[in-house]
Amino acid sequence: MGFYFLSTKLSRQADQAFDAARNVLGPLEKAAENLQVVSARAAEFSSTAQGQLRQLGHWWTRRAA
Repeated sequence: MGFYFLSTKLSRQADQAFDAARNVLGPLEKAAENLQVVSARAAEFSSTAQGQLRQLGHWWTRRAA
């Protein structure tokens, strides 16, 4: 009987620990997803800006020649 009560208590404590971990990791996972989206958008913007600057440089070089 002692082992049964001990295992039941340990099981409850483990469930509580998992719930606490879910409460912490849930928002952390959402923040990581948001950071990934922002990073992808920044990379896209950087690539677009680089292309536009390259075109401007080519235009300026042709104009100066």
